[in-house]
Amino acid sequence: MQPDSPLRQAYRSTVILCAALIASLFPYLLVVEIVHRQVGHDGYLVDAGHIVLLKYVFFILALLPYIIPQLINRHLTVMAPRESVGTLIARLRTATLLSYVLSEVPAVFGLVLFFLAGSYKAFYALWLLSLVSMLVHFPRLRAWEELSRKATRLIRTPG
Repeated sequence: MQPDSPLRQAYRSTVILCAALIASLFPYLLVVEIVHRQVGHDGYLVDAGHIVLLKYVFFILALLPYIIPQLINRHLTVMAPRESVGTLIARLRTATLLSYVLSEVPAVFGLVLFFLAGSYKAFYALWLLSLVSMLVHFPRLRAWEELSRKATRLIRTPG
């Protein structure tokens, strides 16, 4: 691949967006730490007895960023004959960014639990799930190039 190929340009801009989304997780930590240390927040809206079910629901839903991206990637990266490599590049970007948006959801769940019931440990567990999901789904140039090579072979193969 040439250094300025459309694939590398798309990859580079996607990596920048992914890094920004990873960085967007850190203000959550700052907010929770400030509120926890300064206010001694114990939750406002829900008592501890009712929060248990909500925690279970949020922790189960927090696993979706590990499952759904696999389905998205399978669907979006399948090339039909005669589709362009540009189409594949757009699909790769879309799949990656959807994975990242989904990966932020557990951190948001943790923030909700923290503000509803003061669940400090649950926030950190869910925040960590978000961070790990983002690291797992970080775009890899070799994978993008391999898919591009396969797509190029599909386009050139008469069918």
